[in-house]
Amino acid sequence: MVDLMQAERGEAAPEIAGNAFQVRDQRHFPVLSQMISNDILTRFAQHYIPPEHDLGESMASSDEQLKSELILDELKRRQRAKEVVDVEEERVKVVIFICGGNRYAFYGSDIREILPSCEISWVPCLPGYLPGLINIRGDIESVIDISHFLGEETSGHKTCLIAMAVKGDFHSGIMIDSIEDVVDIPLSTVIPPLATLNGAVRDLVIGEIEYLGRTIALLDIGKLAGLIAL
Repeated sequence: MVDLMQAERGEAAPEIAGNAFQVRDQRHFPVLSQMISNDILTRFAQHYIPPEHDLGESMASSDEQLKSELILDELKRRQRAKEVVDVEEERVKVVIFICGGNRYAFYGSDIREILPSCEISWVPCLPGYLPGLINIRGDIESVIDISHFLGEETSGHKTCLIAMAVKGDFHSGIMIDSIEDVVDIPLSTVIPPLATLNGAVRDLVIGEIEYLGRTIALLDIGKLAGLIAL
């Protein structure tokens, strides 16, 4: 403890050792009390208040982190919106087949079944695109050689498959070489056919789709039925 008499005589006060020094009565030591207060504030500022450049870096870092979080939130929002659109978007089934070495497609809703090669009964006086009739479980159906309308080479009757098509009042077998695939696609991916499309296929095409990186003509059974009626 500090002797009051020593302070009044102007004698040196004892050294301060950490926090052990205490002033009982600050009225006798106004200068010493102010020194202690200033010293404490200086040490506090050195240890607890970062320099100005550190504060600037900290604020800049916080701004960058906030921007990153906002970008991530926006990306997540867009992904969720895309998933909702993908779920709600109407999809259609298409049957992709081979005729004359080229790929074509029908809407799956227009094809009832695919039959293996079967005997086709020839009927005289029929046009070339109608090779004959077939018996399907007691029902007699006509068979259409679609290669005639596509400008493709006609395949042999014994090796072809028969796609049974039904659309409204129209139902008939359609000769095809083979089935390539049956897929579900978004309806929005069906695009209108090119206006410059040439050849016999132009009368049957209702749209185009992408399959394995190539464009495939989507054929309309309704248009085919119209050509047969003529």
